[in-house]
Amino acid sequence: MAWLLVFTCKGLRCQKAANSLGNFKFFMRIGHARKLLLETDATVAETAYASGFESLSNFNRQFQQISGTSPKVFRQQNKKG
Repeated sequence: MAWLLVFTCKGLRCQKAANSLGNFKFFMRIGHARKLLLETDATVAETAYASGFESLSNFNRQFQQISGTSPKVFRQQNKKG
């Protein structure tokens, strides 16, 4: 069974479609990480592991591919307060 999820980044230049269960899980993990980055003071490493990534470098690379920026810069540009 194929999953379809349209993932859009608010205020960023990205739009991706997830069409398999693996991609669906990946986009859900990135979405969870984005939420943690904006709503908590967890470090980028803590965020990566809490979002299901086993490698910080892999998380940083994949986050940047999807969001167009590193997790640290994403947080600085988008966190309110």
